[in-house]
Amino acid sequence: MKYLIVSVAILAAFISNAAASITCYSRSSSTSYTSNGTTTLCAFDSSCYTYDYGEDNFAGCGTCSGYSYTTCKACTASYCNTRPPVLNCYYSNGDYLHSSRRRRRCESSYCYEYSFTYATIDIFFAGCGECSKLDSYSNCRACNSGDYCNSVASLRGWNFTAFATAVILAMIRLL
Repeated sequence: MKYLIVSVAILAAFISNAAASITCYSRSSSTSYTSNGTTTLCAFDSSCYTYDYGEDNFAGCGTCSGYSYTTCKACTASYCNTRPPVLNCYYSNGDYLHSSRRRRRCESSYCYEYSFTYATIDIFFAGCGECSKLDSYSNCRACNSGDYCNSVASLRGWNFTAFATAVILAMIRLL
């Protein structure tokens, strides 16, 4: 009889704790960008979180404490940490020609672009994610206003610079 009472007490405690828990999506870097991830019953947490890191979106049970990412968001309803909408961004790893930029589907909800000048040549980079990992580039700009939002005015001068450089090099060869 004593064991029965203890068993019932443990079962009651588990049921009352499960009633207060919520269900969250869990995602890691290996989760497909088309999936919200797996569902997890968060028995000891009453909140869910989601954050972007580079091109990946992570999610799970708990709060944002311990995560210093500016994109971390916590919520307190079941299934509230859905994957943010997928964004398409331009990608360039420093190629000189504007036409060499490629289109890329991103798992992140942000696109970025930045540039630096080497001698007289402006070199542009663009891709998926935020500027948080690119702190050394003060002109880094992140956007999430829509597909290919990282192609605006700051990249417009690039074609002229590349063209002018090509003309100067051609003239030098003729001399």
